[in-house]
Amino acid sequence: MNSVTRNLANLMKTSSINVGGPTTQMQWRGIRVKVTGTLEQALGLMQRKMTSSGMERLIRRQANHHVTDSEKRVLARKNLQRKIRSQDLGRKLRSILLQKARVRRGGCGKERGEKKRGGQRRVLGGGRWMAYKGVEMGGGWASGE
Repeated sequence: MNSVTRNLANLMKTSSINVGGPTTQMQWRGIRVKVTGTLEQALGLMQRKMTSSGMERLIRRQANHHVTDSEKRVLARKNLQRKIRSQDLGRKLRSILLQKARVRRGGCGKERGEKKRGGQRRVLGGGRWMAYKGVEMGGGWASGE
């Protein structure tokens, strides 16, 4: 807990120097804790609030302390899990979009409510001609109008 308060104090010192600069803009985030009992209780409450708001993570990210091998392994595992989750989500979204695109184009086979004419087919009620392979030709010379 002392390292967190020390890092917070160092952060405030370095950020107060950079506030006046024209190119540097820092967002000020503050946590207020009312000290009614002992100082230890107030510090514990402050650390819980910092952890829940994400400020502790920002301070730890900025601190230049030695990262142990176990911390490196944990961070590497978290990054790998995040990357795998992202790839899975991308795969799922891609397959959903492809399915939607196939449904919009009409697919390749003869479906319900369609009549096949030579190399083309016409969707009943739709009024548009489609190429045999399901690629829409909307409007113009292929519309049959």
